[in-house]
Amino acid sequence: MNLEVKKIDTANARLSAKPSIENLEKRYDKIAQKIAQKVKIDGFRRGKVPLSLVKTRYQAQIEQDAQE
Repeated sequence: MNLEVKKIDTANARLSAKPSIENLEKRYDKIAQKIAQKVKIDGFRRGKVPLSLVKTRYQAQIEQDAQE
């Protein structure tokens, strides 16, 4: 995560934080794995759904959870 501090005046400062791509990808994969363990998709046993399938079907939910 990149942090940037800009001093506005002697009493105030502005802090900007930008997460790194690697951290976001790890978090995204971790959330997808949690969802994969819970969902039941035809043709796959519970917990054995491929991550690629989970990522495509539950993309909106994964993105929402990752932002929190």
